[in-house]
Amino acid sequence: APYNPWENHIIYSCTKSVVSTLIGIAIDEGYIDADLDQSVLGLFPDWTAKNPSAWKSDMTLRDLLMMSAGLEARDSYLYEWEGLDGLHEARDAIQYMLDLEMDFEPGSRFEYTNGVSHLLSCIIAETTGMSALEFAEEQLFEPLGITGAVWSADTQGHNWGYSGLRITPHGMAKF
Repeated sequence: APYNPWENHIIYSCTKSVVSTLIGIAIDEGYIDADLDQSVLGLFPDWTAKNPSAWKSDMTLRDLLMMSAGLEARDSYLYEWEGLDGLHEARDAIQYMLDLEMDFEPGSRFEYTNGVSHLLSCIIAETTGMSALEFAEEQLFEPLGITGAVWSADTQGHNWGYSGLRITPHGMAKF
């Protein structure tokens, strides 16, 4: 309550599952190279990290997908969402994420990080030329018969990769 079965519901962190599926589709369709060990920085050629380091250079697409990127995002419940406010307030969320300090070596451990899922959404936009929502509608939702999805976005128009997607319960069941 107060939702009805035919209304869109926010799916919160299940949005991350949709985003990772979209990454897989983008790889299958040739938008993204199939090498999961490619550099994250290489996927954002128009951005330069403020504080480059060996660890930051070693951060890979696989690390984002596994939530083991090593960025000191502090954007989960463990940190009372402290870094999530910074991400939301950023003029450029990609730059904000790429400028974060490194907390640990990429791939060395799991750290639930909302911002890395947002970077995945931005990778979809950068490589396909479509927003994550447009790409999802074309490549995932339409084939599954999911209609009317709504997805909030950052100040640059990138759909939030960690949350903000709204679909019906029936659409979620199809997914």
